[in-house]
Amino acid sequence: MKTLIQNYTTFLKSSSDILSNINISHKKQDELLNLVQNTELLIPVVSGFSAGKSTLINKYLGDNILSTGITPETALATELRYSDGESFFEAVTENGSIQKFNISESKKINENSKNFTFLKLYLNNDKLKEIEPLILVDMPGFDAPVELHNKAILNYLSKGKFFVVLVSVDDGNITKSIMRELENIKEFGKDFIVCISKTNLKGPNDNTLILNKVKEQLVDEFDYDKEVVQLGNDSGFELEKILKNIDSKELFKSLYLDELKQSSFEAQDTINLTISSLQNSKEEAQNAINELQNSITKLKNKKDDAINEIQNKYSNSAVDGIINAVATELMSSSDNLARLANNPSNLESEINSIVKTTLVREVKNRLKVISENIVGDFGCELKGLNLDDFGIDDSWISKIEGFVIDNIKKLQSGLTDILKNRDKNSTDPIYKIITTIFGITKKILIPILDVIAIFLPEILNVFTGKSREQKMIENAKNQLISNIIPSIKTKLREALPKLLEEQVNATIEFVALKFEEELKTKSELISKTINEKSSDLEKTEKQIEELKNSLNELKNLTTKFLY
Repeated sequence: MKTLIQNYTTFLKSSSDILSNINISHKKQDELLNLVQNTELLIPVVSGFSAGKSTLINKYLGDNILSTGITPETALATELRYSDGESFFEAVTENGSIQKFNISESKKINENSKNFTFLKLYLNNDKLKEIEPLILVDMPGFDAPVELHNKAILNYLSKGKFFVVLVSVDDGNITKSIMRELENIKEFGKDFIVCISKTNLKGPNDNTLILNKVKEQLVDEFDYDKEVVQLGNDSGFELEKILKNIDSKELFKSLYLDELKQSSFEAQDTINLTISSLQNSKEEAQNAINELQNSITKLKNKKDDAINEIQNKYSNSAVDGIINAVATELMSSSDNLARLANNPSNLESEINSIVKTTLVREVKNRLKVISENIVGDFGCELKGLNLDDFGIDDSWISKIEGFVIDNIKKLQSGLTDILKNRDKNSTDPIYKIITTIFGITKKILIPILDVIAIFLPEILNVFTGKSREQKMIENAKNQLISNIIPSIKTKLREALPKLLEEQVNATIEFVALKFEEELKTKSELISKTINEKSSDLEKTEKQIEELKNSLNELKNLTTKFLY
């Protein structure tokens, strides 16, 4: 891992030096260098009810620090971080501000938990230092209130890089709710390892049967090819092995390799354009500038048209599709839901789980298609640019399309740390756009699930009557079909259109701005190169030779460290 970070650091520093020597901007390389050197890999630990999650982490740490009075009703996701001094909490609010608490002040945190989004717990514990840059996250269990669990798991579906998932031996298999959480993790492009906890409470034969059942479920659903870890009395040692075996190099590559390659492509493209500008006449360069300026105007018109067409072209069909998918999933589970009629708490949790998983899948998949369509529409506006002499052709446009689509995908899935070091007060117009796209869970999924969580207990009161069990199940199913599912569809219809429109709008703005940035950069570079072009032919030839040498250096550097 350290070697990989050193390689990426060397690549970025050397790239910056090459570009600096030929007077070309290396801002992108400097930004990436800052991210690479300060990367953290969050590892959430997820479990169902009473699966022994906190006990497991305590055993790993060799300390009962997580039994300090944090109750399910006030539980917050807690990031465990190394401190070489005193131990303390940092409570993080929605706007990112931080309040510091002594380790003994957990009661005060409990009392104010609604004001916080998550906690950072700094501990002077060598175990946490040993696993850096991995950061363990103790997640609220399924016994936490629905809305609290929703916010925690959805936030860390974006922020988390690898998940440790506990299945209690008492359950005997992977429950439907845990299976849905695994589906959500996969939907966000993340990976996981499954552990069966508390195996010391069962005999060897029972444990073997449960292990085989869990393996069968994982293979059938996910083609799972990793070990299923059994956690018993030595669970702390087993967790340590899991953490050491996590392929942090691959996680790190997934964060940065494509971005590093893109930075190299952009730098090489800039050098080539500078060479072409020096080789072409002033008249040819001015024609190229005019073409690029016309394309920028086209993009601005295209953006305005696309924003005006949001409802008709993008949002309406997506909203209908998402709502219908949720209703279909609930209908297909109506028999099982009806059997939970005598336990409103379990019923509420199961409905929430179904709605959440369906929303995660449908919102992400539909936004993926919408994003690709938007990028394709903008790319079509630029196809046919007759600037082959400057390396600006349909092939170049296609590369830009690919990079923009990849950027959106990473933003939506939290597979990038692009926001980590951005100034929230920055006047950079793209900052707000990026936070909207990056915040797919906060901007769309959490608000909708909050609405569901608020009104659902009210309509579940229909199940409180006493009757024979079979009759109650029949009545419950009828109420589900005729009352609850239509009510959920209504609430989704009220909440979803505006939220989805905001997301699509931000995507359009992002795509337009990224294409415009590329064209504007090209135009300004051509103009700058022509204005500074020497009338001395020999001097110009020497400059071209220097640029070509730098281009070869950058290519060799890229091959050495990125391929």
